Amino acid sequence: MEYRQAGLRDLDAIANLHAKSWQKTYKDILASSYLENNVLEDRYAIWNQRLKAPSESQFILIAKDEVKDEVAGFICIETNIREKKAAILLDNLHVAESFKGKGIGKKLILNALSHLDNLESIGLYLEVLAENKAAIRFYEKLGGIKADEGVWSAPCGTQVNEIIYTWEKAALLKNSISF
Repeated sequence: MEYRQAGLRDLDAIANLHAKSWQKTYKDILASSYLENNVLEDRYAIWNQRLKAPSESQFILIAKDEVKDEVAGFICIETNIREKKAAILLDNLHVAESFKGKGIGKKLILNALSHLDNLESIGLYLEVLAENKAAIRFYEKLGGIKADEGVWSAPCGTQVNEIIYTWEKAALLKNSISF
């Protein structure tokens, strides 16, 4: 498995994986018409923008199975300011269905965090849909603390409950990962 920074050449693979992930995971959460007809176009537009003109605060990493020549997963992290405190946002973490359970998500997190400084002094947070029980179990096993709840306005117009998980220090997440 190769872990490397994503570039524009990975646009199709990332957009397709993201769309498939949403179609499977959010099938009973988001509007079916959106998932069937618009999710790929929507995810393509998002990733086209992010990969063509990446912000300095964003880091996108992919895991690529060199044998199958297939993207197995990707992560997008971003440093930003949240409630006047510097923080890392784990914005996206998706692993292809055929690669789940092989530690790729954990390795993506480790590799992405290894590209950042100040993990001992900066917090990390993420937002996960309240109905995404598998993701909630994953993040809780990694020491995520349920810090808040909110409502996400999905691209299809659906209002979805979400949970915000935090790690006081990003190093706590990194150090919680074992294989």
